[in-house]
Parts: sequence; structure tokens; C-alpha cells
Amino acid sequence: MAPAPPVAPPAAPSMTPPTPPPSSSSSWDAAQAALAALPSSKRTMLGVPSPSGGLEVGGQAVPAPPPAAVPMPAPAPMPPGGMPAYQAPAMPKVEVSAAAFGELPSARPARSPLASTQIDRESYAGAPRRSRAGLVAAIVVGVLAVIGIVVVLAFREELFGGSEAPAKAADGGAAVATPGTATLPGTPAAPPAPPPQIAVKLVWSGDGSSVELEFGQIVSQRPVLEIRLAAGPKAGTPDAVVKPGTKVPLSDFLEAGAEPAPGTLKIPLDVAFGDGTTQRIENTLTVPYTFRATVDAAAAEPTVVLAFRLANPEGRTLQVAGADVAVAADGTAAWRSTVDALRGKEGVFAEKATRIDLTLPFVVRDATGVVAEGTATTSVPVVPLRIDFPGDGGRTTDESVWVRGETAPGASLALDGAAVTVADNGAFAVEVPLAAGAERTLELRASRAGAAARVATVAVTRTTAAELARAADEWAAGLTERLGFSDFAGAADSFRGRKVDLLGRISSVPATREGVSSFVLYVDTGSGCPAAEVCAVMVHVPTAQTLSERDQVRVLGEVQGRERTTSEKFPELPAVRAALVVPQ
Repeated sequence: MAPAPPVAPPAAPSMTPPTPPPSSSSSWDAAQAALAALPSSKRTMLGVPSPSGGLEVGGQAVPAPPPAAVPMPAPAPMPPGGMPAYQAPAMPKVEVSAAAFGELPSARPARSPLASTQIDRESYAGAPRRSRAGLVAAIVVGVLAVIGIVVVLAFREELFGGSEAPAKAADGGAAVATPGTATLPGTPAAPPAPPPQIAVKLVWSGDGSSVELEFGQIVSQRPVLEIRLAAGPKAGTPDAVVKPGTKVPLSDFLEAGAEPAPGTLKIPLDVAFGDGTTQRIENTLTVPYTFRATVDAAAAEPTVVLAFRLANPEGRTLQVAGADVAVAADGTAAWRSTVDALRGKEGVFAEKATRIDLTLPFVVRDATGVVAEGTATTSVPVVPLRIDFPGDGGRTTDESVWVRGETAPGASLALDGAAVTVADNGAFAVEVPLAAGAERTLELRASRAGAAARVATVAVTRTTAAELARAADEWAAGLTERLGFSDFAGAADSFRGRKVDLLGRISSVPATREGVSSFVLYVDTGSGCPAAEVCAVMVHVPTAQTLSERDQVRVLGEVQGRERTTSEKFPELPAVRAALVVPQ
């Protein structure tokens, strides 16, 4: 096969030299003005295409630069044995002359690569006012849009209507439906709200005869309107409403005649909620013990009995007033004591005018410590007994003293163990001999069935007139001032506690009560009473000395202020509490 003839390289195409650009910048300005006047739909990025080639701007043809001659590569020699592989020609490099954009090379100064990547002040700050106004308007519109979205979100229910009313749940709660959501099959329902918790504690009466429920704080996840007792005689009545601080007898929840017993007790309550639903709940209480304090009237002496019943008695011990008490297997225990055996115990025994109050602390323990503790209180009636004369600690120059006073009618009275006659109205009077120069303590005991005995003591000292006068002088020696009647009588309240030494005459029969003798003293002129005036002072003195009307005496004591009297002649008098009254 004959070799293929060599292929001659193609001839280079002839290129028409480009038309030179306008020699003056006026042609460029005219073209720009004509371009701005054209409708936007007729424009291109570079201008309007011209039929003859190039661009037509404002009716003038701006020729495009001719294409440059592109050298063609020489064909590769044919390799031996076949045709060479085809190689695509390289793409020609196209350069666009500045004249094609109508811009002269000297129109703008050259910029450095760094400057070309930055926004210079001329291209931003020197922009037309219309562009800046548009930017501000865009910002304002954006802010208003954001505010509108916030308002719509905040008031969406008022603008577009609220959601549907919540449906009532099976337990009386509210089932809230969320718009736009649905419960998937198999999704567990929300757990119901727990029942309200109502604090309840047990309160025993002082003697344990009654036990009350005291309701306290109420804790609930749902608003509670009212709580009522659901059982007992008060159920269904206005008294069934339970509020914090309400007390209800425990017996109201037991069968008629039944007494509270230790163990577990359930209290049913009806709770009304704010949504109109009602729920019944039960409070479970544990009564750890019960007790009752009584007085054994059949005993020869008044005796207090404290009876207990304990829950879970195994291994538990009981103490009452510090004394151990045995606990039986069934939880019962009893403590007994006579009232006299408790006499004088601080915090336990308190004697009043007509009764004796007993406060008996108790504590229940097991192997771990204190299980329960409390205080049992009881009162025992006591026989009244009052000694009017003599006063305790009084002195007398007499060989004997009359003991006078009052007790309950029908009561038995003994003086130092010897029986004393008691009048029908309870008054008594007995003369007691006294040894010279000796102090004697007299004990009186009044008793009656069903009441505690009352015991009273009084000490009396027999002295001589000389010893009594000496004691008065020793007392007066301690005075720092000598006050006469005219010094303190007009302002006795201002002289409280000031000491006086007065001479005078008893002008009334002395009255005695609860160991104090009281009488009116006419003060002598030697003790500061002005002549031709009657100066009277009320005197109170605890004494064993027998005093009579018209006795001349010396009174030593302290001013107590002014005192009202029952006398028409002296409705108000200065009063003196005397330490000694010495016959003269």
C-alpha cells in the first residue's frame, strides 16, 4: 500500500486590522448618554448589537476589535505503521480590548491587587443618596416585621381564638389537649395527680379521757375548695367541714359507746376541688397508746390511778413520774400513788385554794429508745383550811394563844393529832398553851371523804415584854431618818418603803384573817400628829400578840401608800405594814 500523501498545513486566515477607537472622549460620553436613554429591554451588558458587527451605542457603530491571528500547530509526524492519534486543538486565548467597553486606558488609575479586594470609600460612602435611603428603609421594614411576629406569638389566642376548653379526666382532673399534636397509639397516658395530703395528729386531753384529731397543713397539686368528714355523726352537717386547726373527737369515728384503743384507724374524707369534682381519700393513723387518769374514791386516802393501753407492748417499758411500771402482755399497765406521797414534789404537786393539781410525766421505751412520751394531768379536790390567827412567826407575851380559822363544814380537824371541834359553818377556835421562851410549831390537818387532806402549819414564839421591847429598839436603831405622821401622810404613795416608828392607840377592834391582824391607829402628837387634829393610820401586822381596842402600842414598819377603808369617817388612810407591834 502506497503511503498517504503528506498533508499541507492550512493557510493562516487573514485578519482585518481593527478600527482605531475614537480619538476623542466626546464620542464615549455621547454613547453613554444614548445608552442611558434606551429602554432597559434593549440593553445588554455591553450595549446594543450592531448589524454590521461590533456594538451600536446611541445610533453610532462602535466596531469590535478583529480577532487576532491564531497560529495553528504543525501536524505531528506519522508514526510508523499507522495514523497518529487524534489530538484536539488547544482553545484559543481570547483577549477583550478595553476599547470594546468604551473605556480608555487612562480613564481610571491603576489599582493594586490589595486595593481591588477592598471596598473603598468612594464606592460606599460616595454612593447615591437613593441607595442609602433604600438601605435604611429595608432595616426599618425588617424591625417592624420582627415586632409583628412577636406580637402575633404573644397574642395568638386573642387574635386567632383560644384553644378548646379542657375535657374532664376520669379522676376529675383536667385533660389538656395541645393544638397540632396527636397521641400516638401505644403512648402511655400521663399519670393522674396524687391525692391531697392532709396532716393529722392525735391530741390527748390532759387526763387522757378524750383523744382528738387536729388537722394541719393541706398539700395538693390541684386547687382544693373544701374538705369534709365522710363518716361519723358530723358527716353531712355544716360541722363536717375540716380546716387547718380544726379538732374532731376521735370517738366521732367509732361505734357509739366505744372508746379509742391503740392500733390503726382510718379516717375517710371527701375533698372537693375547684373544678367541681370530688374525691374520697382516707387518712391512716396509728394510735400508739391511750391512758386515763382517775382518783380512786374508794381508797382510804385520796389515790391517783393512771391506766395505760399500749400498742405492740412486746419489749416495751413504761415510767410514770420517774417510777417503773410493769407492762402486761396485752399492753395494759397501771400506776397508783396516794396524793400525800406526791406532796412537795417540784413540778408534780401544786396546791391551790380548793384543789391539788398533779402533773405526771410518762415515757414509753423499747430497745431502740423512746417510743412515746407525754404528760398526764389530774386535779384532786382538797379540803379547804384557813388559819386566821396567829400569824406564822409571830411573837407574844401571853402564856397561850388562841388558834382561830375556818374549814369545810363537816370536815374533820386535828391539831397536833388531837381532834378539834368544828362548827356547822366550818369555823373553829382552840386555845393552845405555850412554853416560856420557846417556839412552837402547830400543825392542823383537815380531811373529808372524797378529797385530799389539807395540812397547814404555823410557828409561834412566847417571849417577855422586856425582850419584845429590846427587839423593837434594835429594829429602830437601823433607821436613817425619823418620819412623823405629817411628813408622809399627805403623800403616802410617794413614801412607799420608807420606815416609820409611831406611837398611838388602837381605835378599832383588830380584825384577823389569814394570819394578819388589821386595826386603825390614832397617832400621838409625839409622832408628828398636829395638836387638836385626829391622825389615823391603817396598820397590818402578822403577830401572835393578843391586841384589843384602846391598847397603847408602838408600831414599827414600812409605809405602803394610801388605802381605801369601809369607815365613813376615814374612807382613805395611809397604810403601814408593821414588823412589830409592842404593847406600851
